[in-house]
Amino acid sequence: MGKTENNSQVEIRKFVNDQLSHWPMACANFRALKGVQTRSLNIGGLDVVLQHNPARMISSAAKLDKSSIAARPCFLCNRFPEQTFIRFDGRKGKKYDILLNPYPIFPDHLVIALSKHSPQSIWKRYIDILDLSRKYQSYTFFYNGPHSGASAPDHHHFQACPSGIMPLERDVQRLLTPEEKTPVLEYLTRVQDASLYHYRKYLPGTSVLRAATSTSAAKLFYRLLDCAETPQGESEPLFNLISWFADGEFRSIIVFRTRHRSHHYFSDGEDHLTMSPGCADMGGYLIAPVESDFQKLDENLLTEVLSEVTLP
Repeated sequence: MGKTENNSQVEIRKFVNDQLSHWPMACANFRALKGVQTRSLNIGGLDVVLQHNPARMISSAAKLDKSSIAARPCFLCNRFPEQTFIRFDGRKGKKYDILLNPYPIFPDHLVIALSKHSPQSIWKRYIDILDLSRKYQSYTFFYNGPHSGASAPDHHHFQACPSGIMPLERDVQRLLTPEEKTPVLEYLTRVQDASLYHYRKYLPGTSVLRAATSTSAAKLFYRLLDCAETPQGESEPLFNLISWFADGEFRSIIVFRTRHRSHHYFSDGEDHLTMSPGCADMGGYLIAPVESDFQKLDENLLTEVLSEVTLP
């Protein structure tokens, strides 16, 4: 990595350390993260991680209907007193604040919030996540659609974690640098220097995009979204996005969704699960905030949950 990336990494590391030294609640949650229970399972040919993380209950159980969102103050506008930020300049005058996530799933878990209150939307903002990934190359950035896992659908934001943590990202990264072609990545189409593939394991509605330039990546990305169904009343298709920069190119994973939560979340019976799958879950890092759920989840039950919320 070059000098710019090293400086950017130092900037983020100093920021995280400063936040943890001055913000007791966030420090406690990050310390607790080191002791969470995890176990491995295989879903659709991918080895995934199941994490029991009680601190994520605030997100997993969040009420996301319009009336509940309207009744609560925006927590990305009304921040904790200890919460500081690094400013990032997006395209066409957009400003973002890089924040520490006080309820982490990952080490160095970040939130990148638009500096003004504006609804969660990927339109004209995909280019910004690409720029973020190029500047901070040791991080992977991800986006939850407004009804695909975003706990703040009223305020646009991305998230980030150190690269190489999510199992789906690791597998795609491995497949994009093979010595020979693999049937797991099925070539679909090309726009200039950008190529699109179908990822043929784990979750069926998964696409992989690689591009040498951000301009061609954006053209192909939005063409892909145009091909997907947008539910009535929604501003975009239901999907999750994982994006990073590696080996001199932009790489993105797009997982199309059918809904946010499976029937298990709404059940009053023995099959109830307090799981609200978002981008981390789609990336193979599945979160169970309730210990009893963590104990009873197996490969069949997790497959059932994921099959209900992703495009067949």
